[in-house]
Amino acid sequence: MESFVQFRFACRRWARGLSLVLLGLGLTYCASMRGTVSGGRYTSPDGRVSVAIPSFSGTGRFQEHHDSSYFGVIMTDDVGALYRAEGFHPPLPATFDGKSTRACTEAALHNALTVIRSVCPAARIASSRFDPGLLGGAMIATVRMPAGSVAMVQKNAGPGRRVDSQRVLVIFKCNGALVTIAHHGGDLPTLMDEVLGIGNRQKEIDAGDERRAIRFAQSMRYQPKNSNSTES
Repeated sequence: MESFVQFRFACRRWARGLSLVLLGLGLTYCASMRGTVSGGRYTSPDGRVSVAIPSFSGTGRFQEHHDSSYFGVIMTDDVGALYRAEGFHPPLPATFDGKSTRACTEAALHNALTVIRSVCPAARIASSRFDPGLLGGAMIATVRMPAGSVAMVQKNAGPGRRVDSQRVLVIFKCNGALVTIAHHGGDLPTLMDEVLGIGNRQKEIDAGDERRAIRFAQSMRYQPKNSNSTES
């Protein structure tokens, strides 16, 4: 007799909490909305940051952090998809100041991985590359997170087990700001593989997640302080 397998999502509060610390710098994200949503775009309260709102399954949720040196917005939906745009306002911290675009993005990727490992110690970079022709020079990386999902599978009466997860990061400079885009495509594809045994579709999932992350990054607009420019 085949083992009975069930899957479930952990409580929504836990899922939201995990998403907040995956890439940030210990910042507090506000659940109340201070920015604006109009014409399919999110714009920060000061008008300096604008990014397209992705297509969500169910209800889209927004959480924000904005101060004089750092900005960020997290967008999530009902099935675990996550989009995140955050970064440093210029002038950049000393860690990045004076470095080439490639060196800046490499340092930012290292910082992001350190933070991810604080909640998922086994996280690793599965692939990374610097594309000089994308967004004026961008680092694209896929980070694997073993047992890092908010979804769980359970066989018979055995203990629940969190399935593997991943994040695709796109890191680049935008009008002087250093921006990190993160995308997680949701837990459903991995769950379907786990539960139905339909085969390993990792390459397909990777390609789709990277494509969506890049499209989200390309929609990013940053306006320097005291500037009327809206170009990236």
